[in-house]
Amino acid sequence: MTAVGQRLNAYTRLIRMDRPIGSLLLMWPMLWALWIAGRGQPDGYVLLPNVNPLIEIMDMREAQRSYEADLTVMTATKTMLSHTVDLLK
Repeated sequence: MTAVGQRLNAYTRLIRMDRPIGSLLLMWPMLWALWIAGRGQPDGYVLLPNVNPLIEIMDMREAQRSYEADLTVMTATKTMLSHTVDLLK
């Protein structure tokens, strides 16, 4: 066998072409997902979600800032309440 033939043989064994069950197990879920995403339309269109990642990231940052502000207020309230209780002792 030539060097090219040996390399091709090694690559076919590497991607398990001699045992196609691995590729079939990976291919069928992918094909089902594409079929479901395309709603079974054979014309090749895949419907994508109407999500804008930039808007989602901006909303997450806003929520994080609100959470941090609320956490700061709660910490300050707890500290003031603790000092108030200490004064009443």
